[in-house]
Amino acid sequence: MTLIDRSLPAEFLKTSNNFLQCVISAVFICVGAKFMAPLIPLSVFAIYWIQKFYLRTSRQLRHLDLESKSPLYTQFTETLSGIITIRAFGWQRNFLDEHKQLLEESQKPYYFLFVVQRWLTMVLDLVVAGIAVMLAVFSVLIPNIGPIGVSLISLITFNQQLAELINFWTLMETSIGAITRVRSFEEVPTEDLPLENQDPPVTWPSEGSIIFQDADMSYEPAASPILRHITLTIPPGSKLGICGRTGSGKSSLILALLRMVEIQSGDVIIDGISLQSCPRDAIRRKITVIPQEPVLFPGTIRENIAAFKVIDDDRVLRALEKVELREHVMGHGGLNAKIDDLPLSAGQRQLVCLARAITMKQ
Repeated sequence: MTLIDRSLPAEFLKTSNNFLQCVISAVFICVGAKFMAPLIPLSVFAIYWIQKFYLRTSRQLRHLDLESKSPLYTQFTETLSGIITIRAFGWQRNFLDEHKQLLEESQKPYYFLFVVQRWLTMVLDLVVAGIAVMLAVFSVLIPNIGPIGVSLISLITFNQQLAELINFWTLMETSIGAITRVRSFEEVPTEDLPLENQDPPVTWPSEGSIIFQDADMSYEPAASPILRHITLTIPPGSKLGICGRTGSGKSSLILALLRMVEIQSGDVIIDGISLQSCPRDAIRRKITVIPQEPVLFPGTIRENIAAFKVIDDDRVLRALEKVELREHVMGHGGLNAKIDDLPLSAGQRQLVCLARAITMKQ
């Protein structure tokens, strides 16, 4: 999206500007030396084939350049997130060697791209030099040297303008490729199935009863089920704890409840309404999940609790009071305090998510 929003408009303007400059320079060359006019179509044809070869090669090298930097950025992120463990076990040298290797690999496509750009400059220099030689040869036949001088001056900048035109054209094509990738999302099938057309009532779920009826679920169609024949009834207002070893399906129950993963058979019913008949976005708007690793957004404490909606401060303060965070928040800048500047432990960050859930319920 950065390429589309920022790079593409600037590259389009630069490409258009250089194209007009090349046209104006060609006109001045032809006006100053009319015998050069037949050479212009031949030059355009030669430049077209040069840029066609260069564009194909340069596009592939630019893609390789972007792809080769991805492992380097990933290593940056992993190193920063695990810097304490790396120092504790004395792995600094290993990570430094890995970083140097990834950095060297990431520079190879850039070097080849630089070489190809120098090749383009050399070839365009030869083309313009050929035009200049022809102009110098035939200039002896023209008694008036003024127009010849105009043509020669235009030739001086013509080469640079051609190189910039092709380079900016290549950059613009790379940005246009980003539009193609974005448009490919239009072909992604929608989540909602044809039968998911029953919007739940505004007050749903009013009670909160949950029923699993012989539910089977797997993450892949051909994989073995994670949940097998789950039949469970949770009365309204009750508190339920699910225990089990890693991989036993605790998180999978939550994913099935939010329809993040589809069940293969059976049904899940909340307050008498089957989740299979409800649109997924409606289900996820009605159910609030507080994960073990809380998710907080950049911004103020008010924006985090109000979920970027317009909510009066009294509701936000009441939610903070219910989770016993009001005094802590008001003592560190109040509701306008930035979430990153607020000293919060892991448990307190979960309480902020709980306050958000309370506010959304209200």
